[in-house]
This record gives sequence, C-alpha cells and structure tokens, in this order.
Amino acid sequence: MMNNTQSMIRTWQDYRMAFQSLSGFSKVGDYYWPLWYQQYNYYENNWWNYYFKNIFLNNWQIKSKNIQLCLLESCPGDKPFPHPNYIFDSNRAGEKLDGRRDKYLVSILRTFGITWEKKTISESLIELSVNGVLVIDIYPTHGMRISSKNRKTFFTHFFNSYSHKKLSAIYNDIYNLYRNAPNIDSIIHCSIELYNAGLNNYKEKIFNTHPIFKCI
Repeated sequence: MMNNTQSMIRTWQDYRMAFQSLSGFSKVGDYYWPLWYQQYNYYENNWWNYYFKNIFLNNWQIKSKNIQLCLLESCPGDKPFPHPNYIFDSNRAGEKLDGRRDKYLVSILRTFGITWEKKTISESLIELSVNGVLVIDIYPTHGMRISSKNRKTFFTHFFNSYSHKKLSAIYNDIYNLYRNAPNIDSIIHCSIELYNAGLNNYKEKIFNTHPIFKCI
C-alpha cells in the first residue's frame, strides 16, 4: 500500500521539485537526484512499513496509552548507503544498541525511563511502542548532510508542508485502523537540532493538540 508521503513524492523528479526553491539545490545536476530519491524511498519505506505499521501499530495499546510523539529530522547524511546509524532499517533489527552510534535512540529511551543496555534495536522500538512513544522522521532529507547553517532554512521550507502532510497521514492511518481518534500527549519531544531550528517558537497545532516541545 502506498503511504501518503510516497503519493507526494513518487519519482526523482517529484523529489527534485520538493527542493527546488531552496538555495543551492536548483543548480544540482540530474545525476544526483535519482540517487537521492533512491535513498529517500528506501528509508521512508522502512519507516512506514517496518517501524510504523509492523512495530508501532502492532504493539501500541490504544485503550490504555496516549501517543507520545518524538520528532527527529531524517536519516543521517553522507555515505555509506544504507547508513549504518539508521534505527528504522529492518536490516538492523537484531543489532545490539551502540551507545555512540545509536545516540538518538538511546536518548529517547532514557527520556522515557527505559533502559537500553543489552537490548536490540527492535526490542527497544517495541518497548517504546508499548509505552505509546512514536518516533517520526519529519524531513524528506534522508541521506543528505544537514549543516547548522541550513537547519532553520529546512525547517521553514519543510515543516508546514511536507512534515505536516506526513503527520496527517500518520494520524489518518491510526484513525482508519482503530476507527477512533488517537489521544496525543501535549508534550512533544524532539531533537535539539529541531528545537533550535524552529520548534522552540512553534505555536500551531500538531494533530489535535497545542504542543509543548521538550528536547530529548
């Protein structure tokens, strides 16, 4: 089944168009866009199918747990591909957590009072899901290097468009599955990078709540 972010970006040409108004990207040659789109498609499919549908929806208990959102940017940038640090890659499911390489996942577990030592990535994601914690990549920049100079630009460009469409698609998937609107915790956790890029001043509703943002 095609997810809603895939319906927004179906081809490498669509992917290029999503970046065209950003400074510097209009001059990038056609050689790179199919490669970047391949990365985007790989990571986004892993997030939707392996993590969200297979792990989160199968382990979260709608009747007993609110959803606690945790927002991240996207898969880490630079080579190799697939990136060895991506926590939603199904090929890493059985790997033991590495405190340095998987620092974002470790920070999320600690934020929600869950120990991480001696656990695999899949065990960690399942335990988060049982506790209602949903971790979301909100940018389509999978595999791209995001520098401190362009983080605010990316936030301004993507958050109220691509990111909100992805969040709406997630909300609709949950509603259609359970025929019930999910309760979203008003405290939304996020990476320090997203917080400093714009979430610290963000006042709009996300899902059905006016959020208070806290860093993991």
